[in-house]
Amino acid sequence: MVLAEKEMMIIYGGWSSTGQFSDIHAFHLTNFTWCNPDLSHEIPRWYHSSICVPAIPSWKFFVFGGSVGQFAEGENRTLSRLSDEIFYLDVPNIKEMKWNNIPIKGNFPKGRENGTLFWDGNDSRLILFGGWANTWLSDSWSLKVNLITGPPYAIYDV
Repeated sequence: MVLAEKEMMIIYGGWSSTGQFSDIHAFHLTNFTWCNPDLSHEIPRWYHSSICVPAIPSWKFFVFGGSVGQFAEGENRTLSRLSDEIFYLDVPNIKEMKWNNIPIKGNFPKGRENGTLFWDGNDSRLILFGGWANTWLSDSWSLKVNLITGPPYAIYDV
């Protein structure tokens, strides 16, 4: 769950006893209405890390890791796998959202659930801390995303 553009809360993915989800729902905080844009990521995902950050010209919704997979009702959730993917959603407005992959070069964190993403606006980077990968992790990673978000001096209000 993430607050975007001060007017919208975005919910992505998740799972229940009847299935897994890869869709987006948005709650408008000004008129108290729900919206379900016709947009989903190709693989259902839950227990992922996400954060919405100010960017030029529009906010970006970053997603890292989590559990991914599809299984039928009653099947064991252990059929899922831990993901090490990172991607983002352009959030200019609810009707124009688009998923984008981020190709990572070099070392990157192993797949995990329940990590925490932080935004360092001064250095235009995402910071990932900890999570679960069959044991609790206490590592931290950072990823500069200034080519995606734009320079920090161009942001006037958060």
